[in-house]
Amino acid sequence: MLKSVKNIVVIGGAAAAGLLLVLWGGTPVSAAGLLTQNLAPGLKSSSAVRDLQQFLKEGGWYDGPITGNYLRLTQQAVKRFQIQAGIRPASGTVDLLTRLKINLRSLELALAAVGIEERRATRATPEAASYAEAAAKAESARRESEKTRQTTATTPASAINIQSVVAIRCYGWDPYEKQAVLGWKGTGVIINPKGYILTARHVADLSWAVTTANDQALLQKIKNGYRLDHCEVAVPAQNTVATVDEIRAVNPQQPVRIFGYTAAVVYLPTDLPVSDLESKNLDFAILKIDSLSDDSKYFKLPDYYPDKFPASRLWTGDLLPTDSEVLSFGYPGEPGLSAGSSFDQYFLKGSIEKVVKYFAGDSYFSREVMVTQLLAENAILGGRSGSPVFWQGQVIGLIVSTDRDLQRQSYAVNSQVIRKVLAGTGLPLGIIAAQP
Repeated sequence: MLKSVKNIVVIGGAAAAGLLLVLWGGTPVSAAGLLTQNLAPGLKSSSAVRDLQQFLKEGGWYDGPITGNYLRLTQQAVKRFQIQAGIRPASGTVDLLTRLKINLRSLELALAAVGIEERRATRATPEAASYAEAAAKAESARRESEKTRQTTATTPASAINIQSVVAIRCYGWDPYEKQAVLGWKGTGVIINPKGYILTARHVADLSWAVTTANDQALLQKIKNGYRLDHCEVAVPAQNTVATVDEIRAVNPQQPVRIFGYTAAVVYLPTDLPVSDLESKNLDFAILKIDSLSDDSKYFKLPDYYPDKFPASRLWTGDLLPTDSEVLSFGYPGEPGLSAGSSFDQYFLKGSIEKVVKYFAGDSYFSREVMVTQLLAENAILGGRSGSPVFWQGQVIGLIVSTDRDLQRQSYAVNSQVIRKVLAGTGLPLGIIAAQP
């Protein structure tokens, strides 16, 4: 979002191949290769398309060759960029708005690449400043944590409290059947011993899920009276976490069969002074375990629940360097199985991933990283919404989406943004301060 254009001068228009000069504290910074015209699928041997493909490749949206041909792979990459940039509908065509977003991102990356000092970055648009600061923090962290990075293959798994990673299945009230029916499932992580669970917002908030996913079928069901009735939670029976080597070799899965607790929604990030794009990225919610479930009675579990639940701490350190190896655990959907038609179908599985890049907000969170892009070693199944991402036993983010075209790629809400939002909620028991 361009908040000011008084320091931006375009020289020569299309004839000058998009040469851009930014008068930054009296120092001009150029960014060649900016797009000066709209682009559509079908173009071939185009220098502008080559620039587009190069931009998409460097950003991780495109993994094909640089050909200058605007074909299927390029169109899919443009769609991925549009989705991340909050452009709807994601048409795969570079229209005026998409072109402006691409050029702005190119400028931000150019500014970060030449090492603009922090004092100069504060004079940029909020987006450019945030990317420059994020790049500087990441580089500093990379230099100071090289030794830690070399040992991540053996250290992170051992510190994870895997029993804090819970399976969630939610029931919707069906007005025609006049009963609660199993609707969807997800993953969450207990972040407070009193039973507060962090999960994806679209797992717990149907109306928000409709808005962000444009699910017309679900929207019609809601209009007909369908609503969230309650959620049930399963805690792993054992605190046995697979090592990195085991995940790479066989990726053992831990079944979870007893959903012994019910949970209610206690917080959704609403009424915040954020942009539409930032609101879509605040895909998290807080549930609270509040009672025993029918499963607990059926399996004759004790008629009480613990004073303290196993919990994991939200990360409070700096941003990790890119290429840092992290672990995520969740309950993905299995091929050929419906989403929860039997309680036997919930399996806790791990995923080894690397940090690819960071994305800042464009308004309230313009100086903070909101989303972390991750790349898994192997293709991962859908249904991982709400899976925590761990670094040295702490939660650095919450996976909220995966790339439909590139199943190894996923996106996580950054824990620092979650902490900032929760710190001002006034929730009882101080869910941040009371962390283990």
